[in-house]
Amino acid sequence: MGCLAHTGCEDGRKGIQGRIQIPKIKEQLKIDGKLDEPAWSRSAVTRAFMRFDGKAAARQSTEARLAWDEKNLYLAFVCRDRDIISKYMHRDEPLYLQEAVEVFLDPDSDEKDYMEFEVSPAAVLFDASFSARRTGMKLSFNPDIQVSVFTDGTLNKSDDEDNFWTVEMAIPFDQMTGRGRRPPLASDCWRMNMFRLDVSKHSSEASAWRPTRGDFHDLTAFGRACFTQ
Repeated sequence: MGCLAHTGCEDGRKGIQGRIQIPKIKEQLKIDGKLDEPAWSRSAVTRAFMRFDGKAAARQSTEARLAWDEKNLYLAFVCRDRDIISKYMHRDEPLYLQEAVEVFLDPDSDEKDYMEFEVSPAAVLFDASFSARRTGMKLSFNPDIQVSVFTDGTLNKSDDEDNFWTVEMAIPFDQMTGRGRRPPLASDCWRMNMFRLDVSKHSSEASAWRPTRGDFHDLTAFGRACFTQ
């Protein structure tokens, strides 16, 4: 059974999504972290992420939104968070040790070379390319990604209660690594996964769009992102 446009499809396990259809947009997006343009209301929207092992719902919800045009792949994350924390301030620092959202892309779906992008609540970016699973990491891979974050709360202040933070990204197709068409054609499908790391006084948890067996770099666990008109 096929997917309806702009929705996620389950892979047979209740609540676990295996495929998402990404609509093409014509409007220009302002990358400011606020997701208030009409194009975002027509974007693909995931269900709330599950715990990374797929066994339960995450304690603090996360959803992702996706769209594309001839120049960029657009991603957004909405992260509920009672305590927004991020101490890293420089590109390619180990954001994965604190709070961050992550996206992994394998455009030619060969389960070999792929890219990883992370963004922290402080709008710091980590980006790297790999030649195989956890092999050949290149931190020199620094495409001109547009990134912005909006926080409804106070960053790095744990004596109050925050609400959420949102991430907005525009990743240029012509600066991505690996084989495959750039930009993609409608009906092209890439392998992809998305994660959120939540580390605070309230909770410490990893959640995922496609649950894994414990390794975020498990390309066999990636879902499919299919481009549509």
